[in-house]
Amino acid sequence: MLALGCSEPARSPRWNLVLITLDTTRADGLSLLGGVEGATPNLDALGARSVVFDVAYSETNVTNPSHLSIMTGMGSLRHGVTSNFARLPDGLDSLAEGLARAGYATAGFVAAQPLGRAFGWKGFDTLPEVAGVLDAAEVTRRALDWLGGPREQPFFMWVHYWNPHTLYEPPDEVFEQFYQGDPTAGDGPPIAAAPFFERATHFGVGERLKRWLGDVRDPAWARAKYTAELHYTDRELGRLLGGLESSGLARDTVIVVTADHGESLGEHGIYYAHVGVYDEVLRIPLLVRVPGLLPGRSALPVWTLDIAPTVAELLGVELQHAVDGLSLVSALRGEPDEALQQRRRFVHPHASNRAVAIREGRWKLIWPVERNDHVLGSQVELFDLSEDPAEQRNLAEDHPEVVERLRVAIEPWVRAGRSDPTVKPRLDPGIREQLEALGYAE
Repeated sequence: MLALGCSEPARSPRWNLVLITLDTTRADGLSLLGGVEGATPNLDALGARSVVFDVAYSETNVTNPSHLSIMTGMGSLRHGVTSNFARLPDGLDSLAEGLARAGYATAGFVAAQPLGRAFGWKGFDTLPEVAGVLDAAEVTRRALDWLGGPREQPFFMWVHYWNPHTLYEPPDEVFEQFYQGDPTAGDGPPIAAAPFFERATHFGVGERLKRWLGDVRDPAWARAKYTAELHYTDRELGRLLGGLESSGLARDTVIVVTADHGESLGEHGIYYAHVGVYDEVLRIPLLVRVPGLLPGRSALPVWTLDIAPTVAELLGVELQHAVDGLSLVSALRGEPDEALQQRRRFVHPHASNRAVAIREGRWKLIWPVERNDHVLGSQVELFDLSEDPAEQRNLAEDHPEVVERLRVAIEPWVRAGRSDPTVKPRLDPGIREQLEALGYAE
């Protein structure tokens, strides 16, 4: 249930919007959502002024499709982008284009190449190109420079931070705050000897991760590296929010913070990658700060497909397509909403539709679309999340009737089969090589 006070924001028809997307950020990476104390002080402070959704999910587990779902409110089965190697189709409406039609200045400051113009992203007056990836400090610098310019319009600014993505390489002085151990201590085999790294060679990440790990045996080392990356990103995000405050823009600005997907840190035998559709990959943060609205926390299950309709309602903007999510404005105001309270079903396709997960109430089914997948395998898995939130006990054989009911619900994804990004508009070969150097593979 909601833990909000009744409040009606002082409605401004010309609020600004800042959308911050954190790459590869699992919900419990944030201190306010159960993470390491002191890891994300600026996000914690923003959370204290926001409505925080404690149970928020990404629609999928890969950067470009997930961001498109955030920007459109459409699931990837509908918008058709399931891979970082596919360009966005022409004629697809988005928040950026809707806000531009409404007279907003629009700018995007992204840290990774798949979110740039070469991939078909449109609707932004300003969207600087990125070759490879950018550090969080450079992303913040670009955004603050733009904010400091003259303006006569309300604005929409999208800021994307990459740093929590593998390989985790935080500044030494930040890492030392979270780890003082000996990474090679112990009698067991090195982490890099785990079977996952051999299975993941197809993705381009297996060998890179093995070289990065070396002889590391202590799993706390890599977790601390990840936490340090989040802390560094949080510091840069704090600079951005500080710039909004000092300029006076914050008082008229809606701020949304979320992530494209989470990250596995050894759970389910998956190391330092967002492979699979377990909750460590799908559970993400969602913070919404609205001028004049009382802060609070909500336990309603929500997902990234709800962001576009929420923003559209808050700002009075129309999207030119039906959305698959629901507006969260009633939840932000602490008002009961029957549609939100009765919603029980969420579907999460894996990148390239290699597997699909469906969550319905207490149950979660994971169905491998491509059988004998070299990483995901071919096992159908059913979990009772009310008793087993860590998804450790497969109950598929015990509850075949539940498996069948949920399988019928995901039949469109199963029937679609694994998607082939080569049938989408092709990317320039040089861009493909750069993506593969980042560890992406089809």
